[in-house]
Amino acid sequence: MIGLVFLPSASDGAMLARVLSGLRVFDRLIHVTCENDYRSRLVDVPLSVCFSSAGHIATYSPPPYTPPYWIAVGKTQCDALNAFACSAKAFIRLPINIRQLKAVVKKAYDHHQKIQQRRQFAYLIDGLCMQYGVTKEALAATLRHQYARYKAPSFVSVKGQDGWCCLLPSDILWVEACGDYMQIQLINKRILVRSTLHALLQKLGSQHFLRCNRSVVVNIEHVARVSNFNGQLSVILTGGEQIKLSPRYQCRRWQALCG
Repeated sequence: MIGLVFLPSASDGAMLARVLSGLRVFDRLIHVTCENDYRSRLVDVPLSVCFSSAGHIATYSPPPYTPPYWIAVGKTQCDALNAFACSAKAFIRLPINIRQLKAVVKKAYDHHQKIQQRRQFAYLIDGLCMQYGVTKEALAATLRHQYARYKAPSFVSVKGQDGWCCLLPSDILWVEACGDYMQIQLINKRILVRSTLHALLQKLGSQHFLRCNRSVVVNIEHVARVSNFNGQLSVILTGGEQIKLSPRYQCRRWQALCG
């Protein structure tokens, strides 16, 4: 963060610059004593936090001389009123109160950090769009999809024949409706729970589980491929199990797995 100090009194400006330097917050602190230097610095250092009087900001308010973050410095209540009338972010009264100054500088620092983060994020987005050749809207959709996957529940609780149990969705191969019960096939066992297929699918989420037919939902993470034999589609799992894929439930996600 760059600080720019310019006060009508050179001694007041020098004193403020010394105090600000002692806070060790600014990467660079510039103290100018004439209006020409002040004007040129506002153009050369557009991201500076400027410490100046209400009179100077009123004089140099037209672009490109308006500092983005201006902290007014003055001695009277009239100075403060003039400063805020010119959209000052804060007001420091002379003589300096260190506690007040630290609070004002911290607020400026937090503002500067937010600006830097936004700029870095914008550069990152532009770079990713250029790298993958996609629009910002397409990139945003992909990020939302990944965020939704990240936010998916780690465990799902179901009530089986032996009471409540917690299942890891990634351990589920498929779910089959059997009347009023659901048969959940895990990697190492099979359990029976009392639920509807619709309610269970809501718990598991549609990101990883797709219907193959009216009574079966499959975890696509365990799908090896979709085979097409004489016009009949079947879902082949990584363990070799084969489940019929009804035409009614064919969708683009299944078609993408067709081999």
